[in-house]
Amino acid sequence: IDAYIQGNKVFIKWGWSGYSAWLDSCEIQVDRGDGKGFVLLAIDTTPGYTDTQPFPATSVKWTYRAIYHLGDGQVGVWSQPVSVTVPA
Repeated sequence: IDAYIQGNKVFIKWGWSGYSAWLDSCEIQVDRGDGKGFVLLAIDTTPGYTDTQPFPATSVKWTYRAIYHLGDGQVGVWSQPVSVTVPA
């Protein structure tokens, strides 16, 4: 996956890597640097996702990771985490 700022949102770029016939969705998690660690952001069925969380009052690093789903279960391993520094 990749993540970058697009306007006043963060866009998470992901794709099926050629396995769309065998997969159902992609689970995306985010760590907003608030001490909660990774939490569920979305389970997406269409490649590419926009994080609609408003930017905080101070600049902070948000980190994302993803894993594919088949049915209700996770498939494979977590992606390498990617981070963006969101502006205030």
